[in-house]
Amino acid sequence: MVCRWGLWGSTKNADGTVTTNQTVNPNMTAKIDNFYGAPKGVSVLHEVIESYIGGKTHLALELQHLLMSKIKHQLELRMKVLTLKQKL
Repeated sequence: MVCRWGLWGSTKNADGTVTTNQTVNPNMTAKIDNFYGAPKGVSVLHEVIESYIGGKTHLALELQHLLMSKIKHQLELRMKVLTLKQKL
C-alpha cells in the first residue's frame, strides 16, 4: 500500500481500550506544510489528531452498534408477544 501522506487504523483491545496506529510520510507532510506556508510539523500533528479522533470514534460506533442490537432484540420480543396475544 502506498502512503501518500498519512494512514490510520484502530483496534479494540481485550480490556476494552482502543489502540490506534498512524503511518506518516514525512516527505509529503513537509511538502504540504510548505505549500500552505504552515509551520513545520503541522501536517504531522494533523495525522496524530486524526488517529486520536479515530480511536474515540471506534468506541462510539461500537457502543452505537451494541445499543441498536439491544433495541432490535427488544422489538423482536415485543412482536412475538403481540403475535401470541393475537392467537389467544
